Amino acid sequence: EVRKGMLIAKLLMGSITGISLLVGGIGIMNVLLAAVVERTREIGVRRAVGAQRRDIIAQFLAESVVITGAGSLIGLILGVSGAFGLAALIGSMSDAPVRAAFTMAPILVSASSAILVGLVFGIYPALRAARLSPIDAIRPGLRRPGLRRPGPYRPLLNSANTGQSTRQTLSATRRAPAAFGWMPSA
Repeated sequence: EVRKGMLIAKLLMGSITGISLLVGGIGIMNVLLAAVVERTREIGVRRAVGAQRRDIIAQFLAESVVITGAGSLIGLILGVSGAFGLAALIGSMSDAPVRAAFTMAPILVSASSAILVGLVFGIYPALRAARLSPIDAIRPGLRRPGLRRPGPYRPLLNSANTGQSTRQTLSATRRAPAAFGWMPSA
């Protein structure tokens, strides 16, 4: 009976921990995606002066590890100080000796799992940053990575497919530039 209760408690705590790691990983991914958007020009300049894709990937994965490592360290400090503070409070309120203790194995497992979550959820933003074209990333007016404004070359390429003449296509482009909003880059 006691073993069954302990098993249920472990499963409940494990599921709560898994959900927490998933939510934290999604938060890390959103922070890094925002960093990619904010630093698009920086990434473009780095790529233009010779940085390889693996350098950009390494930069964003390192940021992810630093963010999750700092979060893990803060959580560790709060957890251990909370455990010792609660043990001291309970000990002062009762006559029974209450002590807090911890071992290194759970601390190492929790820190390494937090860093692993940071690496896993940092892969997509790092790959997205590494895929940016240096020319598109440096171009003024670019607001979202992977997307670019059509230049005068776009309608020329499209005119061959639509049967329109180049003059008709350029005329339509000048009349209604808003109709050619953001287009995915090739």
